[in-house]
This record gives sequence, C-alpha cells and structure tokens, in this order.
Amino acid sequence: MKAISIILWSAALVVGVTVTNNVVSVHAEQISQVQGSNASAYPPILEKAFKTKLVNEVALSPDGEKIAAVIIDYSRETPGRSLRIISGSGKASLIYGLGAPSAPAWSPDGDKLAVISAGALKLINPADGTITALDLPLSVRAFKWSPDGQTLAIVASSPEKPAKEEAQQHNPDWRAPTPPLNALYIVNLGAPQESLRKLSTDEQHVAHALAPGFDWSPDGQAIAFSWTDEALASAWGQSRISMVNIATGETNTASGLVAAFNPLYSPDGKKLAFLKVDDGPSSHRILRTHILDIASGGIIPFANTPDQMPYLLSWTSDSSGVFFAETHRTLSTFGIVREGGVKRLDIGERLISSVHLIPVGHPVDISRDGTRAALVLEKSNQPPEIYVHSLGEGQPNPVSEINAAVVKEGYPSSQTVEWQNSEGDMIEGLLTLPLGHVPGTPLPVLTFVHGGPPNVSQDVFLSAPHIFPRGALLEKGIAIFSPNFTGSLGYGGAFRRHLAGALGQRDIDDVLTGVQHLVDTGIADPEKLAIGGWSYGGYVSSMAIRRSDRFLAASIGAGPSNLVSYIATSDFSQLFEDYFAGARPWQAVEAFSEASPVAHPAAGKLKVLIQHGESDQRVPFSQAIENLYSLKTSGADVRLSVFPGRGHVLFTPADLRVSSCENYILFTSVLLAENSTGDAMNCGK
Repeated sequence: MKAISIILWSAALVVGVTVTNNVVSVHAEQISQVQGSNASAYPPILEKAFKTKLVNEVALSPDGEKIAAVIIDYSRETPGRSLRIISGSGKASLIYGLGAPSAPAWSPDGDKLAVISAGALKLINPADGTITALDLPLSVRAFKWSPDGQTLAIVASSPEKPAKEEAQQHNPDWRAPTPPLNALYIVNLGAPQESLRKLSTDEQHVAHALAPGFDWSPDGQAIAFSWTDEALASAWGQSRISMVNIATGETNTASGLVAAFNPLYSPDGKKLAFLKVDDGPSSHRILRTHILDIASGGIIPFANTPDQMPYLLSWTSDSSGVFFAETHRTLSTFGIVREGGVKRLDIGERLISSVHLIPVGHPVDISRDGTRAALVLEKSNQPPEIYVHSLGEGQPNPVSEINAAVVKEGYPSSQTVEWQNSEGDMIEGLLTLPLGHVPGTPLPVLTFVHGGPPNVSQDVFLSAPHIFPRGALLEKGIAIFSPNFTGSLGYGGAFRRHLAGALGQRDIDDVLTGVQHLVDTGIADPEKLAIGGWSYGGYVSSMAIRRSDRFLAASIGAGPSNLVSYIATSDFSQLFEDYFAGARPWQAVEAFSEASPVAHPAAGKLKVLIQHGESDQRVPFSQAIENLYSLKTSGADVRLSVFPGRGHVLFTPADLRVSSCENYILFTSVLLAENSTGDAMNCGK
C-alpha cells in the first residue's frame, strides 16, 4: 500500500509523520518550529480575528452598580485571561496578580469578590485591589457564597479517593484516564484550613459538567446539589439532587428524580427549582423546569420554555418564577418561566454570547432584587460587549468598550435563510455574504457545519478567533452558509428528537438541500463549493462528501468516522446510541454501518484536510486514522493534521492560528485558486 503523508502539529512543533497500514512513525528530521505568537508567520488577514477579545463571564454586584468580567485576549501566545471591574458608567479597572481568573462572584454585601485562579480561590478587595489567597488542598471547580458571606461552598476534585476503577469498563480507551470525582466542601473564611469540611460522600461526583448545580438555602442551613456516581460524560443522565443539612451533615435525596440538576432555592426558602429531562435521559436533552415543595415533597412542572433546553439563573424576588436563558433559533431567549407560562425579556436582535454553553461560561447575571441584569451580547457584525438591562424597561445599554477598536472596521451581517428538505420540512440556517457583494453574482460558498448534534449555528461575531477563519474568508469574497439541520438546538425538543432513527440521513439531507437552494437561487457558484466543521460538524462533513460529489474541498475536524469503534472507545458512547433507540452496534449492525462515513467511498476527487487532537477522549484519534484510510483509498487527496497532547477542543492561540491557517489555505486554494502551491507547513514558519 502507498504510504500516506501526514503533517503532525503541536503548539511548538510541526512533525512529519508517515502512515503505512495505519502504523504511525515520526520523522524527527522534519521538525520545524511554530512561532505561535509571531503574527508575520501567518497570512496577515488571519491576525485580524485575534484582535477580538471575548467576554467569558460576568458577575453583577448585589447593588447592580458594578460588573466583574473575565476577558480573554488571544493576541498573545497563551490565552490572556484578565479580570476587570466595570462601573455602570463604563469606567473599567483591571485587577492584577491573578493567573487565569474565572467564575467571579461578589460577596452578599458587595465588599469582596472571589475568583478561581489556576484552581485556587482568591478574595479581592475591589476598593484597593488587594488579593488574599485561600490556602486549601483542593483544585477548585466552582463555589458559592453563603447568604451571610462568612462561608463558601466549594466543588473541587476530591483528594481522598480517585474515581471508581470500575468506571473503566465504560471507558475502554486505555489512553484516557478516568476523570476524578468532584466533592462538595464548605469553608469558613475566618479559619479556612481548620474549618474545611466535606459534605458529599466518597461515591458522589458533585455538579457533573453536563448536569451541574448547587445552591445555598436562604437561611444558610442547607445546600442542594446535583450529583452522579461517575464523572464520565455519559453518566450525566443519572444525575440526582440531594439536600444536605450543614449542621448535622444529614443528606436527603429527592425521591424519584433521575436526570435532574441545576437546583435553586426560592428566596422564601419554601421551594427548590431544578431542571429535569422530560423524555428520559438522552442526548436530545428535552429539559423542563420543575418545582419541589420542600415541606410536602410535592413536585409540579413549570411551563415549557420555547426550546425546552433552558438553564436556570435565579428566582424572581417574589418567588413566583425563575429567570432562564436558552437558544432560540439563531438568537437566544432570556426570560422568566412560571407555572402558567413564559415571559420573554426584550434584549433586541442580539445574541447572548455562548448561551448554549451555559454554565461553562456565565454570559448573564442578575441582581439579587431581580431588577437588573448584566449580559454579554453580540451579533455577526458586532463583537461581544457587556450590557446592563433594567428588566422590564426598554432594551439593554452597552457599558463596555472592550472591542471598540475592532468594531470600527465594519463587518457583514448574517441573514436567516429557509429551504425545504427532501421530506418537505422547512429548515433554517444563516447566510453571510461578503461586504460589497453584487446581487445576482454567484459566490464561492463554504458550508460551515456546527457540532452537536444538539448544538446550533447562531448570529455570532464571525471575525473572532476560530478554527474556521470565517471573517478572513468573507473578506476574500467567500460566502459562509451555516445550516441548522434536524437535531439542532433552538427549534424545540421535537426538532431535536426528529433526528432519532435518521442520524447520518436526515441531517445530511438538510445540509445538501440547503446547498442546492443556494445554487438554485443564484447565490452559490455550483463549481465553487466547500464544506467543513468540527466534532459532529466533522462527522456531517464526512458524510456529505460521501453523498455528494459537488464539494471541491472539505475540512473534517475531530469528527467520528466509524460509529462502531467510536462507541467502543469514546468517553461519551451514549451520544450516538441515543439516536439508534439505545441499541448497541451488534444489535443494529446495518444501521450503524450505514451511518458511518468509513463505510462509504468519497463521492468525488476532492481535497480533504483532517484535523484532530491526538489525546481526544470524546472522539478518539483512531477515528481520524480510519477516516484517512477510507478517503485515501477511495481517491481523495487527504492530509491529516494532528495536534499532539490536545483533546477534543483546540483553544490556545497557537493551536487556533495553526488550524485556522490550514483551513484558510485549503479553502482559498480550492475556491479562489490562491495559495495553489501552499502547504500547511507555511502556517508555522
């Protein structure tokens, strides 16, 4: 068999690799340095995106007058995270002496600000900027102030006992360590080391990443928390909610609640709000707000939110409803859910940044009295900024100028576009045309496919740091098409559930019929089409180039290629099993095979770039090798770009520069006949 040439990337090294019969060997003589911080090493057009700063988290002071915000700056070699305190007038002060700050939270009296800094807790006095570190033997993941401001509840990696060894049977990929369990602690700020006390058991993993949440009772006598018995991603569906008495340590687990999380005590202390999966634990995640009457144990459901995928933020001050945020088509919904219905709060035609990723980030926070909110908002032509919203009074007002220099340059706006798929269903997506486009002139088009499946393409600012350099491609005259295929967030639970039994079919048809719609309406040049995506977007791209020969190029990022081997090696095997009615591959061999890209040859002689993190646990690196072999042997021109030591997400500036540069060269060379002699190696020299 002919040897397959691969390029192996890291943040500091580019290593040539040869694969023969799926055996990898490293050619050390081909090593060259990647200068991740050297802007001149990359096409200058790509550096514009790295000027955009992201606002990851906001925390509104109790009086609603100040905002603590975590700002991420990608202009340096390592992500520069800084903490800023912004007043209502827009005046900002920078807090120095913090390493990678996250999760800022004000004390109840507003005199102190606590943050996580490199896994440790630190207290800040905003008046003079002094910082006090809490010396605790913990790696802190999350925390909350007690109502009296004297104690912190902390979720941290448990130092006493590692995750259960039997969890390995659910994670056979020998390279992937079983994640450690998180435990719940409390610590009194007057004597941190002496007062540190664990409240959860050794068998509980507190605040699972996919089923998070813990909260103090208003009287400070109890904490409600969600937990699972494993830390693996697929364990989220077994999440339960317990309430622990602080004084006695006695724990009461809510009876009959499975796949429940995000607990919040009402201000009057009589009720506990939480989210619960409405149709059983599945990857579709049809979520509904429920209310537990603490005295009687009775549970009532609140109204369904539009997308049935909310995240609960806080109660209203009168304990009648709960503030929430969720996706809504290509934008977002911010509102109040009650038993009788949902009230939407007007935030204009803007998107709450990363609303679908809450609580990984915290782009919205609400004052204690429920009258004001701080939000991070953006649009396709407006970079993220912080806004303050007097709830019930007009629209949010901007209070930051974090990206003032960026916005002056001018950017194109995205527009929604609709089309019918082959079954006659209406599908929606976003279309972004280059500035200065002459109507009636067909354009080269990149179809950008989002991950998930339960994810969504939204009206985000496109000229921000990203693996796919959409802002730069738009500037070069390439239109960006972002379809929200069946299974996407933002269109309700039934739309997500509709992909069950049709994975690899209905979603691919939605994308291909969308591309055909752009061709039929004269927007897309049928001879200049490309496709790409990351994670599930990589999977959809892999399937699309097997179903259609119209694409000249494809970029497949960390995408599953063989669903049988994926389920055997991924830390989240449930993700695909749910779309096959819970069947295992050996129970539905034909269905799993038909939905696997490697079972089908490439439909055309296209150019393909595969990008993958070598230490990816979600979609193991072996999936890239299988896809490489399948595409190469069916005639495609394939390059595999490997990121050693990286997991499922690329986030360092160096990684993003390399990956975006590779994609830029791929798409401009194929769609515009530029960089025709370009090689991925140019991205690091």
